[in-house]
Amino acid sequence: MTDCIFFPFSHIDSCQKRTIEHFLPGCSYLSMNIEPCAPETSLPGHDTNTLEPVYFSTTEMQKIKQQVLSFQQWAAIHQGHKNSLKVFFDENPWLSDPDNTTGIISQIRKSLPGQGNAPLPVKNSWMESLLILELFRMVDKENQSIHSRLQKAEQKQKALFAQLRGEILEETDQENQIRERCHTQVPLQEPGAWMTEKRVFSWWNAAMHKDLFAGTSPLILVTTSPDVYTFCCQTRQVPTNALDIDPIKVHEDKCSRKEQWQMDFLQCLQDFLSGKDIDRKNLSVSCTRCSDSADTGTGYIRFQILSEKQKLFLAQGNRAGQEKPIGLCLMGLNCMTDKCNKA
Repeated sequence: MTDCIFFPFSHIDSCQKRTIEHFLPGCSYLSMNIEPCAPETSLPGHDTNTLEPVYFSTTEMQKIKQQVLSFQQWAAIHQGHKNSLKVFFDENPWLSDPDNTTGIISQIRKSLPGQGNAPLPVKNSWMESLLILELFRMVDKENQSIHSRLQKAEQKQKALFAQLRGEILEETDQENQIRERCHTQVPLQEPGAWMTEKRVFSWWNAAMHKDLFAGTSPLILVTTSPDVYTFCCQTRQVPTNALDIDPIKVHEDKCSRKEQWQMDFLQCLQDFLSGKDIDRKNLSVSCTRCSDSADTGTGYIRFQILSEKQKLFLAQGNRAGQEKPIGLCLMGLNCMTDKCNKA
């Protein structure tokens, strides 16, 4: 069985998770939580077995969490102080693994004019990547929380104005499910569009440290970000080893054929990655057998087998993973009916 891993995010929002659960029977991801002190929690209404966390060592993550905490404490002390902030980023003292806020302040003062030179931080490539992934996780999680609160405020505002106009809002369960499904499909800002290069390189470096690219067994990197896909697959030549299917039928959660379709879909990607010819119509054949059309919706996929040159670029010159067949799959969901565009 080909391994599938979510890429390059360390936080999975409800939109991303729903997309993965529609296409794949299972997928792993790099978790920034500490095992087993902070077990992964499932979002309400989602299968807990679909996404499987891949943990780093407890020692490594405790070190990263302490660095982030020290940074937050330092930022709280120097609120809005531009000069201190500039010195902080120029010298990167928090990458030297200080144990407390005092250590950071001491290094900052040493780096100021007339205070002597601050000791150079001891940088570790993959530890720095873990730190960056943790910061991205925090930002993405906070952005999702802000977006959720904005959505609720917008819904309350619409309801209030409707009430002032004397309107009665009635919504069937099916219409509500469609609205919620499509509303969560479009986040406030696509996370992969922000600092795409840094996200990809940091994730790849951390994955190499975790030996995800060791061996020769095939690996499929799964992403829901068009910007990430475009960045990874940039090439001057038109790729011949790629799939681009839009629309493709997918199954809803209650459909009895969903599990079989997911296995068929994954098998097609595995065959394509191994160089076999596939019938692209087979990707949606099981959907046509559903008795109720409400059990199916549509999505899209783009799949490309990464070349040696692309893998070398993503690994920033490191040849780890050159012998492993790696495919990159972009997947997303489309709105199911015209009502979605009016929601």
